[in-house]
Amino acid sequence: MVGDTVLGRRDITERRSETREAIALSAETGSITWSYETERDVDHFTAVTVDDGIYLTRSGPQDGNGVVALNMDGTKRWIVNTAVGYERPRVANDTVYVADSRVYAFDVASGDLRWEYNLQGSRLSPTIVDVTDTVVVETGYTVLGLDPTAGTVRWEFETGDQVIGEVQLSDGISYVMTSDRIAASSDGAEQWRTEFDTTTAQTGESIVGTTSDRVFVFTSGDDGDAHQLQAFEVATGERSWTSEPIQPIVQPDFEWTPRTTVYGDIAYLGGETLRAIDATTGDELWQASVGDGPIKTLTVINNGAEADHTVFVQGGETQLATFTPDGEQTWSHSVNAPDRVSAIGEYVFVGTDNEICSLNRLEKS
Repeated sequence: MVGDTVLGRRDITERRSETREAIALSAETGSITWSYETERDVDHFTAVTVDDGIYLTRSGPQDGNGVVALNMDGTKRWIVNTAVGYERPRVANDTVYVADSRVYAFDVASGDLRWEYNLQGSRLSPTIVDVTDTVVVETGYTVLGLDPTAGTVRWEFETGDQVIGEVQLSDGISYVMTSDRIAASSDGAEQWRTEFDTTTAQTGESIVGTTSDRVFVFTSGDDGDAHQLQAFEVATGERSWTSEPIQPIVQPDFEWTPRTTVYGDIAYLGGETLRAIDATTGDELWQASVGDGPIKTLTVINNGAEADHTVFVQGGETQLATFTPDGEQTWSHSVNAPDRVSAIGEYVFVGTDNEICSLNRLEKS
């Protein structure tokens, strides 16, 4: 969402060949402000990246791969037809960065290639983790730091035969998670590494957040049972606390992995109920039930002040709700089994195969 405009994607399947559209909607009325349809068959659009323009990558048959740059009014700025991955572009330093077998840097205004770096036989699809003063790229077994202007290698961090599950950056430190450990590196130099709890055969699933003194990792057992949230000291890697086991939600037609996120000094866990945990001690602060469960969507909305935020959840198939950090429910609304729900600012967008609707969570229901 940019200002009062909602940006999204739409499939067009009623024509001879399936295509995709990028669309802009008025947040107030839902009317289409503009749309951009692909010029050739495309089977995938990334989520858009918004900077001074709108950027996305596409993939498909018949040379359908490429990077698309649009102006803010939806008009085409430029298109570069090249092999790209399925990650959204990163935009910084007046440059658009994308990765596939190579990392590419394109000028935001013209689309001219500034530089490219060959990843030389990367065995897994690479991901651009972040772009600050360094372009950080994860290639499966290695994390690279590239110069954003020249594309030369500044540093690299290798995990040996351990496949990287996720990388997050915070305060200049790269936190690298594999199946059995988390490590911290600064400019490629390892600061510490800590194995997950081997007594319960935990394996890493995701890094769910960082604070000034801790990094939080969501883990699960080898058979997918006994999920846990583990907190590690950012300075030493020492384990601060481990949550009680969280069982996956098994229903007749699916198995649902609990949702987790960290905001400020609170960690939120969405399982059968919504739980708030003190991020420093691991103690439970409160929990709440939403609809008939489980928690299918969990989003934290920044309200402007540093610690002021709202927790938005979808419970079960139909119930939406928001909570304050101390557990007070401030809004609720029932919807008809949506495919996708997103909360942005005061708005909640509910999408199905046929339509999208907007709700204002600040209005009393």
